[in-house]
Amino acid sequence: MSLDGTLQHPSFERLFQDRMQRPDVVAAYFFPLGYARWDRDYYILPKTQIGAVRSSISGVRLQQVEADESAAKQCQQDVMNLVRSLMQLRATPGMETMVLSGQAVISPQLGSSTNKRVKFGLCLDPQCGTRHEARAARQCHRRLVQAINKAGFVINAPLTFKPKTGFDGLLRWAETLQLSFRRSRWPWFVLLLPGLAAVVYFWETVMAILLTLL
Repeated sequence: MSLDGTLQHPSFERLFQDRMQRPDVVAAYFFPLGYARWDRDYYILPKTQIGAVRSSISGVRLQQVEADESAAKQCQQDVMNLVRSLMQLRATPGMETMVLSGQAVISPQLGSSTNKRVKFGLCLDPQCGTRHEARAARQCHRRLVQAINKAGFVINAPLTFKPKTGFDGLLRWAETLQLSFRRSRWPWFVLLLPGLAAVVYFWETVMAILLTLL
């Protein structure tokens, strides 16, 4: 319930702050208290605070499987702990409809040119309550995939997720998650542009000469 149409009721915010500080929730995976705020049903991070929240050492680790086996395991463990944290939040009376929102902050990971760290926003969706766990799991999976793709990764496995399996199924999905970094081919195309321009110029010159001879 909103107090004034904009902010969540103070009692809910106190409940949320208390819940985020308990050890069964990994608060580092979400927007930090003191920087983010509840705006209606969304736990948002103002644009002015994004720079302050970026971190190369905290957040969900997104790491490519090609790096080494331990890196892949760390990524899987972080995503699993994120899902477990969501399950704990949703188990709290008054937070049964909580899911990942579409806002996320992605930062380069310390010591890596490809790996990333991600912190997620949250929201209360009345259509994602305990009686609609499949819908809630589907939305959280979609937000995870969006963040993974935005960070420059592709999912090697698992390629599918069945929402009807709920958050237990989402845990199993995270347990076998394998990522690869999607390297851009754009720089190679840029290198070809000067040669392409030279070819176009050559043919334009040839056509101009032929036209003068006709």
